[in-house]
Amino acid sequence: MNKFYIDIDGCIRNLVAAVDRLYCEQHPGEEPEVVPVYDLAMRYPRWWEDIWDIVFRQHVDRLFNFDAEQYPGAIDAVNWLHNQDEAKVALLSKQSDSRIAATDLWLDAQGLDPTIERMYVDQISKGEYILGADDALMTFLIDDSPDEIESVSGVVDYPIMVARPWNKTFREGNPNTNLLTNVDVQALKAMLAV
Repeated sequence: MNKFYIDIDGCIRNLVAAVDRLYCEQHPGEEPEVVPVYDLAMRYPRWWEDIWDIVFRQHVDRLFNFDAEQYPGAIDAVNWLHNQDEAKVALLSKQSDSRIAATDLWLDAQGLDPTIERMYVDQISKGEYILGADDALMTFLIDDSPDEIESVSGVVDYPIMVARPWNKTFREGNPNTNLLTNVDVQALKAMLAV
């Protein structure tokens, strides 16, 4: 049995696009900066010091539930993988407090199979969470975060990064990183063939 841990934001849910829309609404005529690293203050310079409060406290329901869209085909792909006999799927996301409730509502509204396990961590890396917790034949982590990809080095068999603009610097510095363009059925089928 292969175990697939799949991140939500940046892999399944396009949270950045929802935040971009809010930023443009609050600052007409300005566009978010495209930066090759994950740094919200650089991407949304007018929010600067208030970025965490704006995104992760003030507008949680709007951004994490109502405005967020899925990356094309991502939910169908995760549901498909979950129905394969040789795969066990768990969503593993860094969330806390009200973001968990908003995320669960969003996943339900998007049609995620309710039998797929949802795991939320806070204050620890995904590598720390997974360490020693699995006896699967092979383990995979699909994530867009350079920090999380590094945290599972030596913990999972296949750390796989979903290529996004905010991990470009990491990808350039780590050319041997396993990459996906998107979480879709074709990509997940290829992983099952490993």
